[in-house]
Amino acid sequence: MNLAVIGLGRIGCIHAENLNMLPNTNLVAVSDIDQMVANDLAKTYGCLALSVPDIMDSKNIEGIVICSPTPTHTELIKLGSRCGKAIFCEKPIDLSINQVRKCLKYVDNFNGFLMIGFNRRFDPNFFQLKEKISSGSLGNPEIIQIISRDPNPPTREYTKTSGGIFKDMMIHDFDMVLYILNEAPNSVMAYGSNLFTEHGDTKDYDTATAILTMQGGQQIIISNSRRTTYGYDQRVEIHCSKGTIAAQNMRPSDIEIATKNGFSRPKLHEFFMSRYSEAYKIEMMAFVESFTNGTQPSPSGAAGLNSLLIAEAAGQSVKSGKPVKLSGLQL
Repeated sequence: MNLAVIGLGRIGCIHAENLNMLPNTNLVAVSDIDQMVANDLAKTYGCLALSVPDIMDSKNIEGIVICSPTPTHTELIKLGSRCGKAIFCEKPIDLSINQVRKCLKYVDNFNGFLMIGFNRRFDPNFFQLKEKISSGSLGNPEIIQIISRDPNPPTREYTKTSGGIFKDMMIHDFDMVLYILNEAPNSVMAYGSNLFTEHGDTKDYDTATAILTMQGGQQIIISNSRRTTYGYDQRVEIHCSKGTIAAQNMRPSDIEIATKNGFSRPKLHEFFMSRYSEAYKIEMMAFVESFTNGTQPSPSGAAGLNSLLIAEAAGQSVKSGKPVKLSGLQL
């Protein structure tokens, strides 16, 4: 499959590197608003540095991987659909639910191929966790606890356009709930605080918790923090009627040393680039295989809308101090 990457920030560079190495893929072109960045990466991988119009016009390029800033996503998705490209787009599709709905309708009108970048679905540990829950061997899920903590808060400039902690960070956790349970929650109650940063006019939080309730009464507790002193903290625990299953933190090395002074282990991964390096490779493989085999891509555009609906409701709950009913989710 011949592909082009649009947007060469951290995640764009990760996808470009993986596409350059994966079998059955051919990185044909890269594009970025900074032409020097595009030229340098094109030289590294022996591909072309093209403008977006040139990528869309090229009959040799079958698919595009959109990693540009969020405000550009919907127009690039529409353009790609119109030009017959298979599309992979990083989350979120847009910060506006109305704009996402319009975009997805546009894609459907062209019978477009759209996959959304929720990389945690492709993490081997989380995948095994879902498979175990789906098998029913542990009984019915009753309580889910998800912890996501970043090493450092984002820059103020990033925060101004990110959509806030619920749409930028916790949206991954909302997607994990939908992915694991394959069921839509009834309501969300959320809390947000600023414990160590001053976001001012960005109206964001550095610490947040959300409690989702499901139709059967199950409870999901999600906690996010923009700061840790010990690395990138990512954990999931599911308590079921017949037992409990947990996906613990991953480390670059799993060795443990014991001496008279006690036990010691390596630190956690520093951030998402290394923690989810394997997931990003599997994610791109799934995108290519789905296109090649003519199957429906997953996560779909609807998955992108579902998580955004929950994130929007969580933001409303913080402001009102009350639970918010959820509706319009499509599984």
